[in-house]
Amino acid sequence: SADHLILDSGTSAHIFKNSCFFKSLEVGKFDVIKNGKKDVTLPIKGKAMVLLLWGEGTLSLENCLDVPDIFINLVSGEKENFECKSCVLSKITKQLFKKQSTLAEKPFQRLNLDLIGPIQPESTHKHQYVLNLIDNSSRYIAGFPLTHKKYNRCPHQSVDSQREILISEPHHPEHNSRAERTKRTIVESIRSTFASSHLPNKLWHEVLKSCCLSLKQIPRKEDYLSPWEIINWRKFPTEMLQPVGTPLVILKMTRHKG
Repeated sequence: SADHLILDSGTSAHIFKNSCFFKSLEVGKFDVIKNGKKDVTLPIKGKAMVLLLWGEGTLSLENCLDVPDIFINLVSGEKENFECKSCVLSKITKQLFKKQSTLAEKPFQRLNLDLIGPIQPESTHKHQYVLNLIDNSSRYIAGFPLTHKKYNRCPHQSVDSQREILISEPHHPEHNSRAERTKRTIVESIRSTFASSHLPNKLWHEVLKSCCLSLKQIPRKEDYLSPWEIINWRKFPTEMLQPVGTPLVILKMTRHKG
């Protein structure tokens, strides 16, 4: 039928038999197409755009061919411009975040902060949260266990006039992507440490210190110095690194009477 459409993955173009589908049809002498039979071709009488109604949306097909001698209308499944704009817009959940953050030039020029928690179980000292701090320039990492999410502000602050605080939007991790990635790295490091050391989970505040110290020894690809060496201006004493969960033997020298 001249009004029916078939979605064909084998055809290389959108081909229509009925000229009523076209918008501003450009009539002329164009090339020919093969219909699958040997030495049999069909002449192309015109080219134009075709607009198809699909529910409440519209399908826009570019560079469609007018071939009156074809048996039925064919819509190519391989054409890149086969796109339903209404479908694309309805699938968008949020706009893409195209901006990229640049590194700070000096250490402590820009700090990224993020809060992790609440964490279950709480630590032996009633900690439930971790304040994650990352120096944007050196990638220096620090984690501070907290018992509460809210604290009173400091009664006195001594800062210069160049201080600037940027607050990221909720549910938009792209605004603070460096802190979000570091948070995931810290959490994975803590989990792997517990898996290998078999320590009780309530000691996570101690494991946090060890993991942050270890992560500060990993340099970036473009740097030869680790974040710890950049901040402290000296080599890290490797004797400070010890396996987490090393068994200890305690000898009690007290004597019992009797």
